Amino acid sequence: MGIGAVDGEVCRGTRTGRCAEFVHELAAVTGSLRPTELIYCWDPDGPSDPGGFARADHCDHTHVGWDA
Repeated sequence: MGIGAVDGEVCRGTRTGRCAEFVHELAAVTGSLRPTELIYCWDPDGPSDPGGFARADHCDHTHVGWDA
């Protein structure tokens, strides 16, 4: 899914604000609820986790996905 705003704040790819906090919270999830894809303007969980990564075309939204 693509999420373009969090609590009324439009995602702009910054490392601060509600969208950034949301991305960090998703990256911190463990177990079966952890997203298998987490894409934002910057890598939310570091290079050691292949599920999250940065893409310049995701600076206006967060992409979150789970394998079925």
